[in-house]
Amino acid sequence: MVNVPELSDQSFDQEVRGTPAAVVCFRNPGCPSDDPLAPVMEELARDYAGRVKFAVLDVCDNVETPGELGVLGFPTLVFFKEGHEVSRRFGAIKRERLVDAIRTNLQL
Repeated sequence: MVNVPELSDQSFDQEVRGTPAAVVCFRNPGCPSDDPLAPVMEELARDYAGRVKFAVLDVCDNVETPGELGVLGFPTLVFFKEGHEVSRRFGAIKRERLVDAIRTNLQL
């Protein structure tokens, strides 16, 4: 994804906790329900450029961060405000519901 960087356990804190607002998709590349989220995340990253950072984390290659956050199912979208988790959503969700969650949880 062009506008949605892939994070690692090593880059997570700097990339997410150092931003005012972020949405991270914890994904398992082998999970078919992850596929519908990719274009939505890409589109929203363009729509919210400069206001919300969108990123993905491959849970197969990075087990430390999902373990610390208690992420158990995939895909899981975790919303961060000022570096702190404010909400999460499990499973592939439609664009409209994701926009509503961004507005509600990140107050945008």
